Amino acid sequence: MIRSDHGFTLVEVMIGTALGLLVSAGMAASTIGSLQTTAVSNQVTSASSLVHDKMEQLRSLDPLTNPVDLLPGDHTEAGGQIDELGQAGGAFTRTWTVTPNTPIQGVSQVVVSVAWNGTAQTAVRGVTYVCDTPSCA
Repeated sequence: MIRSDHGFTLVEVMIGTALGLLVSAGMAASTIGSLQTTAVSNQVTSASSLVHDKMEQLRSLDPLTNPVDLLPGDHTEAGGQIDELGQAGGAFTRTWTVTPNTPIQGVSQVVVSVAWNGTAQTAVRGVTYVCDTPSCA
């Protein structure tokens, strides 16, 4: 007598389900990691833009008018924390340090830093130089 099996046994169904769950868990972990990486990337991009914007703003100031933002020392954004557009009330803190006569007489080094709290304290920095006198161009 020839015996014909129809369908799957309970063991086969359980093994198939377990394999499906393992694959699904791996895909979920990968998706979560990808989303976290994207969020950090967006924050770094926003912070870099804020650094660049401040450096451009400081370079456009006339040093002969003795602007407060170019005085030697540490400076913090007047409105406190800012958003990705530079408006008050965001998650970013922008600071800059002006060091006169660095690297040469009549030129100030300006280090701009934008920090934020993400999964860890993170910051992006940029360096620019501004002329302090009308003679350097």
